[in-house]
Amino acid sequence: MYNILAVDDEPDILFLYKTIINLRGKYTLLDTASNGEEAVQKYKAYLSRKKVDLVIMDHRMPVMDGLKATRKILAMDREAKIKFVSADLRVKKAALEAGAVDFVEKPLLVKALIRNIEEVLNSTGDNNMP
Repeated sequence: MYNILAVDDEPDILFLYKTIINLRGKYTLLDTASNGEEAVQKYKAYLSRKKVDLVIMDHRMPVMDGLKATRKILAMDREAKIKFVSADLRVKKAALEAGAVDFVEKPLLVKALIRNIEEVLNSTGDNNMP
């Protein structure tokens, strides 16, 4: 079972992630966060208790954006896999440079999201960190 942390400031998007992820049976939506700071805090708390296999990270959020949160999570855990999902294509390069393993543009198609999650979780490569 793969554990996923979903981060987005839109409650409807978090509900979509919960519905899609839990339907697959081999993934669990471990938790959600509505901003980058909350995501960093939750990831840190899970480090000692339960492994987070994937973080699905939005970019534009209050308190702390997804780029800063990605850098902070990877500073705590260089093995973290962070999939960036954003409607802002201009941030793609910065997200990948920050260490995200993938970037997907919103709006999302359900089948494409599931396929993409499976690809990231089944990859054996590193997370683009130097």
